[in-house]
Amino acid sequence: MPGWTNFQPDDFKDKDSALLSMDVRKRKTPDSGTHDTHKRFRLPEECESVDDLVETLRQPEDANYSVSNTNTTLRLSEQGWKDKNLRLQAEVNLLKGLIDLKDKQLQEWAVRSKIDQDKWREEGCRLAEENSALRNEVCTLKEDVLCLNHEADGLKRANDGIQAVTSDESSNVRHLEEENRTLHAENNDLRSEFRLCLEGNHALSEDVTRLHTVITSKDETINALEKRGKEWESWQFGFQRDVDRLRRASEGNIGRLMDENRRPHEVGASEVRQTTNSAPDSNVLKTLQNSFAILNPILHDQTDRNEATGSNIATIAFSLVEPPSPLSDISAEEWSDPIVGAEDASMISNPNGLNYEFGDSPVMTPGHDVGNTSGTPLKRKRGRPKGSKNKNPTLASIRAALNSGIPKRKRGRPPKEKQPPALGPDEDTGE
Repeated sequence: MPGWTNFQPDDFKDKDSALLSMDVRKRKTPDSGTHDTHKRFRLPEECESVDDLVETLRQPEDANYSVSNTNTTLRLSEQGWKDKNLRLQAEVNLLKGLIDLKDKQLQEWAVRSKIDQDKWREEGCRLAEENSALRNEVCTLKEDVLCLNHEADGLKRANDGIQAVTSDESSNVRHLEEENRTLHAENNDLRSEFRLCLEGNHALSEDVTRLHTVITSKDETINALEKRGKEWESWQFGFQRDVDRLRRASEGNIGRLMDENRRPHEVGASEVRQTTNSAPDSNVLKTLQNSFAILNPILHDQTDRNEATGSNIATIAFSLVEPPSPLSDISAEEWSDPIVGAEDASMISNPNGLNYEFGDSPVMTPGHDVGNTSGTPLKRKRGRPKGSKNKNPTLASIRAALNSGIPKRKRGRPPKEKQPPALGPDEDTGE
């Protein structure tokens, strides 16, 4: 117990050990307070302290047995027994003190045990209540365990179903992965095709831009050709009018000359002999025949040129509406080729190297003579021809009749020849 020395029965078998185990210190107990442990123990008069008593007891018993006589021996023996008696009395007193101490300790232990018993009883009641509560909790937990077992069984069945569904889904996932790989490959193919389409679209956009440029230039050329065609029609109309007038004038002059040759009696004989001659009449007829020989090929040639120009315009329009070949097959040389018929349009203002003017006759322009078949221009005399002074008055009268009604050419520089519009530089070659 706390605050007390633990004494065991075996500790008092030896008297020396019993004496040594005595503790004269004041002890403090919860109930009795402070007290002297050896209050009832009295030391002998010759011993001042317990240590002196212990030292006396340890002296040898046969210290006074050296005397040989019997009286001395008996006296010593009696003294020895007295000493032993004193020593035993001291031990008895010591044991009584120890017994009293133990009794007091037992009483204290009884009180403490009673207090502890009450505490332990209360603790036991509390533990019993806790035990009952724990039992109730155990019952509740058992019920919960049963419920959890049922739920575990349900979850196990659900898990089995989920595993079956998962196996099905895993197979579906494998199929989906295969389809995904297939779709990925198809997507890559489509990406490559789309890339090719983009490149083709870029090429087509360039072709469309070049085609738009060509179409624009050909539209300008067509407009120029239409304008030249209208001018050509007006010129042809004037040229045909001049030819008809020339033909009518020539026919009238030929008839008049034939009438004059058939009726010589209406004119004086001397005058007829002087003025009429077979040579001038043959020259006039020859000149007229040469003029018609020159005019007829020109008329046929211009008619053919009109037909060729019209067919070329139709071909150009048809080629613009429906191209004969794909855009990718057209080479850069074909893009830069001139339009068919443009060279014909450029010769409208100067066909066959002759200086035509709209509304004028080709044979009556300055620098050309009716009777000149060599192609070299002849010089004309300025001024009005006079038939009286001319050696050939008949020819002079024919020329005067032919020149009548034809507008004269304005003096000054000749008009500039109209050139066809340029098609523009090619985008590929830059020419």
